[in-house]
This record gives sequence, structure tokens and C-alpha cells, in this order.
Amino acid sequence: MCFWWVFESTTPVTPSILPMIVFPMFGVLHSEETCMSYTTSPQFVFMFSCFLAITMDYSKASDYMAYKWVSFFSHKPRRLHITVCLTSYLLSLFVQDAVVCALMIPLSRGIVQVLENISIGHLYDETIEVKEDQPATPTKLTIGFVLGVAFSTHIGGIATLSGSDTGYKLKELYDEIMPGAKGGPITYGTYLAIAAPLSFILFLITLAYLQVVCLGLFLRNSPTNLMYDNEASKDAIKVALNELPPMDLHQAMAITFWIFCYVLAFFLKPIFMPGIAESISEVVVKHSAISMLICLFLFYLPNAADFLPYFICRRPKSYRTIPSLLKWGVAQAAMPWNYFFIFGSSMSMATGMKRTQWQACVNVLSNLNAQLQVILWVLAVGGISVIGKSHLVAEFFIPWSTFLNSSALPHPGQLMYAIAFACRMTFFLPISSVSNCFACSWVNIRAKHVMMASALPVLAGLLLSIIFTVTLVPLFHRGFGDIMDSAD
Repeated sequence: MCFWWVFESTTPVTPSILPMIVFPMFGVLHSEETCMSYTTSPQFVFMFSCFLAITMDYSKASDYMAYKWVSFFSHKPRRLHITVCLTSYLLSLFVQDAVVCALMIPLSRGIVQVLENISIGHLYDETIEVKEDQPATPTKLTIGFVLGVAFSTHIGGIATLSGSDTGYKLKELYDEIMPGAKGGPITYGTYLAIAAPLSFILFLITLAYLQVVCLGLFLRNSPTNLMYDNEASKDAIKVALNELPPMDLHQAMAITFWIFCYVLAFFLKPIFMPGIAESISEVVVKHSAISMLICLFLFYLPNAADFLPYFICRRPKSYRTIPSLLKWGVAQAAMPWNYFFIFGSSMSMATGMKRTQWQACVNVLSNLNAQLQVILWVLAVGGISVIGKSHLVAEFFIPWSTFLNSSALPHPGQLMYAIAFACRMTFFLPISSVSNCFACSWVNIRAKHVMMASALPVLAGLLLSIIFTVTLVPLFHRGFGDIMDSAD
């Protein structure tokens, strides 16, 4: 499967449905378990976030925001790229990646479209002939913007416990496995002190790398540097802004519901304070519930206020049916169903790995030097999480590593942190993260483009994971090596 995804010898969705056939036939999982692994909560968060992004695009809210963004910051591509990536990084610190992508991916594509409208760059490569039934190929400029948002969103989620499912899983497993560790609990503050510097350094490396590879930084003959005249571009954006119609109710409501979704996602389970999930139900409430709530509003609420005269006993301007903020036909046609299965296959693969005990393959590491163990665990887990959902890989590797190494490592918590970091560092393929799936589905980015754009950031991320785990974890958890009897 990994071979097919890397070399794209067939359509990406084809290997993604193989677990439904292979797992039951070879006794890995029952058919029902395999199919259920494709329909977990993160999968529906991805789908509902896509619906929200489609609403932003359908209402032209992303286009309106793109023009305002360019006029406020700059018309220069590299400056715009920095602002878009930094905004994505900051927004993703506290909520799930898919929620941030629902706004920033359409916005980034809209910004490139604005640049094309004022004769700076192109959204799609016009030199490549578009074959029948195949989408157009994006330019390096488009790839740089869209993957910049995807990578920044993914990296931002590393910095806090509430920024990703992997952070939640680390906190949950630590409290369950080592409740009596003298090093103290993994709190929001201790994790932030270790992970935030790592995340920000990796963000800067990724940003600089994308600027060089995709936007021609330091390259005088880059198309990005040669395609536009500075003064002419300023005049063009002024003319475009003068012709831009004011924001209508449809656009305002689309943006409002994204903000509403972000606020709900932030307060659902923030960890550092009681969240909505603890107060509204005794059962587990996850992000899929609030995403579905937002989608219900999108499908039911009208996109105009022409009906309001009825409530004050006045005749409306016209008698017509007012469509909803998002029509089901539009959502169904625009939804990237192929990436719905691609993202689902990452969860299915991780479920199959857990059932077949892939964690046992690293038993040979238990008697090695402590620092060498951290290095090899990071590389092994990072490689596995390329095609397996990160928080599910962490779910079965963290307990296993602690069981094997609780007496071998001077700081057993090192491996818990190292595995959690490594699971989030390998965003090497479209399947590797929800933000990558989002980006690739939105502008037809191929696997080779993702690998080229992520090669250096992934290697840097794995190296930073090792360095920060070895140096900072013992610093913030000084008594981590002494485990009380109750934690054994």
C-alpha cells in the first residue's frame, strides 16, 4: 500500500480500500471491525470540516477574505505566505487540525487566485495539458501556499495537549499507566514548556524550506520574482478592491459559523480548564458532535433574509424559495470522497497494527543504551505513523514502551514524550495527516509534491524530537525515574 501511495501507480483511493478486503481474508480483523475503523470520530470531523470549507467556497466568503487579506498585508507572494502560515500555526495551537483547515485551505487558494487576477503567478500550471476527466496541475506557488497551511496547522498542533488527538492520548495514557510517578503529572504547562519550542523551531524550518522550494527564495530567476511589476500590482489590487461588492449575509454567516465551530472546539475539552464535554454529558463527547451541530445549521438555515417581512406583516420583495447556506447537492458534489477513504485507511491501518502487535517488533531495543533507545524508538514509530493514524499508533506504542523500559531508562517518561512527538512528525504522504488530506483534495496535489515539500521538515522534526526529549523531559520531570509502587 505504501508503495502505491508513494509512486501513484494507481489512483490513491484504490489502495485505501484494500484493508477492507485483506484484513478479513488474512484474519487480522473482522469485516465489521475493519469497516468501523473507517468511520471513527476523526473521520467525521474531517468530513464535516470539508462541508464547512465547501460553504466558505460556495458563499464566496473565502474569495472576499482573500482580497481583504492581500490588501491588508501585501501583494508580495512570500510575505503573504508567511502571514498565512503563521496564522494557521497560531489557530491550530488549541483546536483540531481539520477545523483550522476548513478556513485556511480555501483562503490560501483564494489568495493565489487573487494573485493570478492581478497577474502575479497562476493557480494551475497552464503549460501542462489537462487530460479528459483529470484535474489541472497546481503550480509551485499554489503548492507552497496550500501545503504551507497544511504543514503549519499540523505542526501547530504539536505545541499543546489540546492541539491534537495525540496530545489528548499522551495525557490519558500517562495518567492511566503512571499515576504515581514522582516526576509529577504531565500538565498543560509542562507539556507546553517542552513541546512549544520544538513546534515553533520546526515551523520556522518548514516555512523557510517551503519559501526556497516553492516560492523561489534566494533564486533571482524564479517565476515568482519575474512575473509581476510592483507598481502595476498595487494599482491592480486597488481596482479590484473598488469593484469588490460588500459582504452579503451568506458570506457573513459562513464566516460566523466557522468562528462558532472554532470556539466550541476550543472549549470542548481544553484540559487546562473544565470543558463543555464534562458539563453536558456523562458520556464521551468528541469533536465530531460539535462539527455535526455546525453542519446542521449550514444545511437548515437560509442564506438570505428575504423571509423577514413575513414576521412584521409586510409583503416580501419576491416570493421564492430561499436556499440554505449549503445545499446537499453542492456538498455531495464538492466533497472529496476519495480522500475520505484515504484518511479512513490510515485509521484502519493503525487498528490492524494494534491487533497484530506491531509494537512487539521493537522488543530488541529494551537492553540498549538509554539515549540510543530514544533515537531508535523515534525512528521506528515515526516510520510506522507515516501510514497509520498518529494518535492510534501512540495508543499502542506508549504503553508497550513503558512496560519494556520502566527499569531500563533513567527517565521512563522520555519514551512517552518521544513516541508522541514522533507520531506527529511524519507528515510525509497525503495519508499521513488530516491536514495533508485536506490540502491534496482541495487543489489536486500529488504525493510526489507532498514528499518533496516535507522531506527536510520531517527529518528535522524527528531530530528535534530526539533532542528535546533527551534534554528537556528530565529537566521538567526531575523525579521521573523513581516510580512509586502504585505505578508498577
